[in-house]
Amino acid sequence: MKITKESLNNIVLILAIITVISAFLGYVFQLGLGIPEAFYSIYGFFGGDGDIEDIQSSILLKITAFTAPLSVAMLIIFFFFQELNKWWFLTFRAQSHCIICGLGHMGMALAEDVLEKDDYTKLVIIESDESNPNIESMRLRGAIVLHGDATNAKIAKKVKAKSAKSIITLTGSDICNLEIAITLANMQANEPKLYIHLEHRENEALLQSPLFQKLNIKGFNTYDHAAQTLFMRLPLGGNVDTMGEDTVRVAIIGADSVGMSVLYRVLNLGHFYNGKPIEVTIYDEEIESKKEHFLKTYPIEFDCAYWKIVFYEESLFYAQKELAYDQIIFCKRNTQQSFADAMRLVRNKASLLGNKEVFVFADRHEMIASLVDAGKEGVFKNLFTFGEFKKICAHDVIVNEALDGMAIQTNARYNDLHGYNDKNLSPTQQWKELDPFLKDSNRMQVEHLFVKLKVINKYLEEAIPQGDFETIKQEAMQRWFVYGGTMLWDDIKGAKTLATHIPLDVLENLARTEKMRWNAFHILNGWQKLDIPNDAKEKVKKDKDKKLHPCLVPWERLDDVSKNHNHDFKSDDIETVMRTLEMAQSIAGTDGLLSGEIRRFEGLMKSYQA
Repeated sequence: MKITKESLNNIVLILAIITVISAFLGYVFQLGLGIPEAFYSIYGFFGGDGDIEDIQSSILLKITAFTAPLSVAMLIIFFFFQELNKWWFLTFRAQSHCIICGLGHMGMALAEDVLEKDDYTKLVIIESDESNPNIESMRLRGAIVLHGDATNAKIAKKVKAKSAKSIITLTGSDICNLEIAITLANMQANEPKLYIHLEHRENEALLQSPLFQKLNIKGFNTYDHAAQTLFMRLPLGGNVDTMGEDTVRVAIIGADSVGMSVLYRVLNLGHFYNGKPIEVTIYDEEIESKKEHFLKTYPIEFDCAYWKIVFYEESLFYAQKELAYDQIIFCKRNTQQSFADAMRLVRNKASLLGNKEVFVFADRHEMIASLVDAGKEGVFKNLFTFGEFKKICAHDVIVNEALDGMAIQTNARYNDLHGYNDKNLSPTQQWKELDPFLKDSNRMQVEHLFVKLKVINKYLEEAIPQGDFETIKQEAMQRWFVYGGTMLWDDIKGAKTLATHIPLDVLENLARTEKMRWNAFHILNGWQKLDIPNDAKEKVKKDKDKKLHPCLVPWERLDDVSKNHNHDFKSDDIETVMRTLEMAQSIAGTDGLLSGEIRRFEGLMKSYQA
């Protein structure tokens, strides 16, 4: 049996209770002392000053004479155990351990998950706030907790950072987290895997600095994890007829870090089969400052072919008589207020809810989230939670990159298909070589799969044969490979099934939707259209430094770019659609986070392959 500091603490407590009870019974019932005198005499035992004559005359006091000094001795051992254990480990055994910098709510959720695993020799935590109530809890569970500044090189050396297996920074400040990385770079701590939490997405570009070149470093954002898992489990617009004429309308309540991450995902993924731009309304108590911050981050048009965005004061949301939104997402910093407001909404607007979905960011309140998600009857029918810290701050999500697994495998498969992996790198190594922009591009491509699947599954269920595969490929060549490009459908898993059961017009419209998504992603990341002169004789290539791209045009105008490049760019978007099965198969290990559409698709594809 593993003896922890928590179990030692319990033993000391039990011994103390036995001491008090046996002494009390001995003095009161065997020696006839009054209650006040009995309690006064009990104190003497803990100080080693029990009366010898009293002890000799009572069997209960003999027990007390043994348990009292034993409990005191163990208490002393208990207090020294922590420092002794810390000194011994850091002096002689510190290797392959996990270091967490910051023990706030996120750090606590990660630490609890790490302690449940056998991936490390020890968990070491650095916390700057000595009064943090989580410190003692972690110490009792066997973690080593040091009070100090994680950006200080002396602290980093003390915790043997260079010998660690993983280092995760969750201090709550991008600047502090980056300074920790700088400290480790200056120490040449190149072996550990370093995970830097960056609340502001644009700061991830700083990780490309030459200073970090030798570090095994990765940026992450738990709020992005929250938005990511939300729309993987409950797809954007999943409750709207996006194959018909309906428009998806979304309300986001709260425009702090979570709300901004959700909004970024909504604008990236909100591109549907019917081509209707998504309508997004953001509500916040400090709406003007939040709107200004959004425009600093994403200097985009609010009303365009890709989306329609408006910002309003939060009070206006609750004053509405109608409920003109399909999905309502509560992302307020005050989670208790979010739950209360959501519950008021489903109570007061019950007649208006219909099939509308109401989402609430749960952060550390996993138990409340379990109440909401336990059943879908009554007031809970339309209510869902997302972003529980135990899920989005889990070791598998941050360190094992479970949520990026789809994008990692899909990127590698694309490189294999097109012969772009000359170095024979593993999927993870190929992923590591991508810059933050390309990583995010891959993420959005695979996450949009959950939107496309509604259409694909409908046609697979109808099971109407579209003809011979070879004949269909010839027609596809005439549609989408006019200006060049290589058809790889024979090498793509599942492509034959899709081609022979989904009309080419439908596949083209899905590809058109993918082009809208691609354009939107680039616009959100600061790219602009690069015009091709009418008399251009050379290829007009993208300018990565200036963020100019000739392909940033609607589907209908891709032919002009294709002529200039001798490559039909429409074939690329069609290929993305045809790779649906390969993308779906890359989602292994994230079953608990997936929507019903993905399982439905996998089942349909298996039935065709049987």
